[in-house]
Amino acid sequence: MAKGMNANWGKPLAAFTAILLALAVSLGVAAEERSLAKYGFIDKTGKLVIAPRFDLAGTFSEGLAPVKVMDKCGYIDITGKLVIPTTFEEAMPFSEGLAVVKVLVKDEETESSNSLYGYIDNSGTLVIKPQFSEADNFSDGVALVHFDSGEKCYIDRSGKKLFAQLFSDARPFSNGLAAVQTSSGWGFIDHEGKFVIPPNYSAVSDFADDLVAVLKAKGGLTLNGLGYCQIANGGLFGFLDKTGKMVISPRYDGYGDFSDGLACVASGTWSSPIPFSKWAYVDKKGSVVIKPNYSLGRPFSDGLAPVAKGRWQETSLVGEKWGYIDKNGRLVVPLLYDDAKPLSDGMGCILLDEKYGFVDQSGKLIINPAFSEAGDFSEGLAWVRVSPESR
Repeated sequence: MAKGMNANWGKPLAAFTAILLALAVSLGVAAEERSLAKYGFIDKTGKLVIAPRFDLAGTFSEGLAPVKVMDKCGYIDITGKLVIPTTFEEAMPFSEGLAVVKVLVKDEETESSNSLYGYIDNSGTLVIKPQFSEADNFSDGVALVHFDSGEKCYIDRSGKKLFAQLFSDARPFSNGLAAVQTSSGWGFIDHEGKFVIPPNYSAVSDFADDLVAVLKAKGGLTLNGLGYCQIANGGLFGFLDKTGKMVISPRYDGYGDFSDGLACVASGTWSSPIPFSKWAYVDKKGSVVIKPNYSLGRPFSDGLAPVAKGRWQETSLVGEKWGYIDKNGRLVVPLLYDDAKPLSDGMGCILLDEKYGFVDQSGKLIINPAFSEAGDFSEGLAWVRVSPESR
């Protein structure tokens, strides 16, 4: 379920995270499909172990990866064998044994057709019939779905609705809680639909590393997404724990999720004309661990975090160069790259001169920038887009 970044913000949807094939199309990859470039998979040495023969490909999860051939989607295993035929209009990565797929459903009475989402198991069998206008992956045994009527609700693995409350907006469960919006604001419910954290906030993130960012607007509120971080005009971010206790008081103009015990934050108190132009890393008490030396940062993963220096123009960072720091703030990968993402499966995707490559946990460049697109490593493999001249 693709969502934009606004007062209902969540984790970033980017080509470096677990790709949704439907999202890839909505972001303009459909035009690329018409070219001769194909998608395949590399291992951690950069070797193409699954030949580039797909029109789109997604991240491996639970031993399977969604792929698209022509206008239909199916799933391959880690050997590249097509184990679930390409019969679906859209397909998403598996989660907790189930995957969201989009299917063309025909109404025999009206002879009309409608494309709806349902869920398959790892044999490709539809176990929850296509009936939803939107659907998220299962998380914590629960999935968030939408109906054509506009109703949003949570279902269990049998497809049964869990509780009757209606929310103006909602997000998937994570670590036992889900963010929902009422007329009063955003809060968090448990699996019984009871509020654990009252809906008192203008905006909330999702829980990460047992903490969640929250904001109470002082009037008009504008939120801007920076991929892995958010900035605000009209309020300050603080952090709650899972009991709703404010463990870091609202003080930040920008924030990134906690990971490995640290979060990247920006604060106007660091004497900058642009309040979010300098980013530091703080611990779970709000103490600065890595000083605000960078124009932007991203979450830690596998002991490293991407950081950049550049020039801010309003809410956009331009001319930036990216590298990686360790948890002591030491720059272990120089600021050489045009972009850099948090490590996944021990590998970090970097961009240089419009080509993607990978560094490892030591910061060493392992796979030279050679691909026009690349996804995160997962289960030892990463999808890449290979142009005809590169084959």
